[in-house]
Amino acid sequence: MQTADDRFELGTAEVLLAERCVRTAGGVQPLTPLEVDLLRFLASQRGRTVSREQLLQEVWSYSSRAVTRAVDNTVSRLCRKIEDDPKAPRWLVSTRGGGYRLELPPVTVLPAEPDGLVGRAAEIAEIRAQLEQSARLLTLTGSGGIGKTRLAVRVASLLAGEAGAWFADLTTAHDTAEVAHATAQALDVALGPQDPVVQLGHALASRGRGLLVLDNADRIVVDVARAVRSWLERAPSLRVLVTSRARLGVAGEVLFEVSPLPRDAARALFVARAAAVRRGFSVAAPEEEALEQLLELLDGLPLAIELAAARANLLGPRELLARMSDRGLLNAFRQWRDEADRHRTLEATFDWSWRSCSIPPSGARSAR
Repeated sequence: MQTADDRFELGTAEVLLAERCVRTAGGVQPLTPLEVDLLRFLASQRGRTVSREQLLQEVWSYSSRAVTRAVDNTVSRLCRKIEDDPKAPRWLVSTRGGGYRLELPPVTVLPAEPDGLVGRAAEIAEIRAQLEQSARLLTLTGSGGIGKTRLAVRVASLLAGEAGAWFADLTTAHDTAEVAHATAQALDVALGPQDPVVQLGHALASRGRGLLVLDNADRIVVDVARAVRSWLERAPSLRVLVTSRARLGVAGEVLFEVSPLPRDAARALFVARAAAVRRGFSVAAPEEEALEQLLELLDGLPLAIELAAARANLLGPRELLARMSDRGLLNAFRQWRDEADRHRTLEATFDWSWRSCSIPPSGARSAR
C-alpha cells in the first residue's frame, strides 16, 4: 500500500498515525489499526475520491463484491474523533456515488524572507502566470547575485495558498541520490533503502497539487534533471521551480532569465537597505552624482547593491564609490555572517559562480 506522511493537521486535530492517536483540545483519542490504515490510504490519495469498493479491497482486503457497511461504520467513528462537527464533516467527506475523500490542507515549507523584495513586480507576475497556466517546470536563470532565490521564494509564497509549496537547497548535493535526499528533507519524508528518486516521486504524487522549489542546481544540472524528469512523470499535479545558471534540458522546461534591476529599482533597493542600517538615511544633493555612478558600477546586481548599502552606516556614496576603484568594496563586507559563504562578499559571489558553473546560461526570458 502506498503511504503518506504519518502526521498531519486537520483544523484543531493533530493526527499521529505512527502513534495511533488524534490530539485535540479535548485530549488524546486512540486510533484502531484499521482506522490508521484507512486514514493512511485516504491521505495517500490527497483529496481524490475513493469508492467504497476500492477501500474494501485496499484497506480491508475484501472482495470487490462484498456487501458490508464496514467502510461507513469506520468513517463514522473517525469523524467523531477528527471532526469539530461530525454531522457536517469538513475533512473526511462522503461524495455522491458512494465514495470518500480526505481533504488535507496544503503544506508549505519555505524559508523566511529576510526583507522586502524591491523592483520585481513584473517578473513575479509573469513567473506566477506561467506556473499557474501551463508550465510544469520553470527554470530561473541569471548570474550569481541577481536574485533568483528570493524571486523563487516570493513566487512560491504567493502560490502556496492554493497548494503545497516546498523549498530544497541543493548547494551541498553532489549526485542524483543527494538531490533526492535534500528534497526529501525539505518535504519531511523518510526514505528507505530503495531508489530514493522513485520513493520521493511516490511521495510527491501523494501530495497532490504543489510547487517544489529546487535552489542552486548549477553544479549538478544533469543529476537534477534526472530527478525532476522522474518526479514530473510520477506526480502529474506537481510543478517545479528551479534556480540555476544553466538549463536542465528536460522536455517542456520553460526558461526565465532574471535581468538586472533597472536604475529606479536599483536606487530604491539601495536606499531601503541603507535605511535599515542607518536610521533616517537619505541621499544628500551633493552625493546624488556619486550614487548614480555607484549604481552604474554595480550594474543592477541586487546582491552587490545590498552589500554596498550595508556599509551606509559608515560610508556615504562618495566613499563607497572610491572603494570601488581599488576593489575595496569587494572585500569590505566580511561581517555578513548570516549569509552563505559565497554571498558574504562580491568577490566570493563571482568566484563561486564561475567555479560552480561549467555551462553558461542559455535561453531568453520565457523562451521554451
